[in-house]
Amino acid sequence: MRYFDLAVILLYLVGITWFGSRFRSNQKTLKDYFLGGRNAPWWAIAFSIVSAETSTLTVIGTPGIAFNGNFGFLQVILGYLLARIIISSLSSRTIFAARCSPPTN
Repeated sequence: MRYFDLAVILLYLVGITWFGSRFRSNQKTLKDYFLGGRNAPWWAIAFSIVSAETSTLTVIGTPGIAFNGNFGFLQVILGYLLARIIISSLSSRTIFAARCSPPTN
């Protein structure tokens, strides 16, 4: 690996650690951890759904496939993202209002 590659990996690790530590103080119980204190914005829910459904291999492999001229799979990924944004923005308020919670025991 070159130094630039290592710097990108290090920057990612530091950034994701910083991002997670920003939300650590808001979580007092296990229910807060799972539900995000019932105040997660729709875009965070959308990205969470997309990241849970899309594998790392897909994210890494799609640019290479698209670079070779096949944009079909890229359209699927963009469709996933658009659909999840719409679903999350429409359903997050309803889910939080219904006081739904995952099993914690």
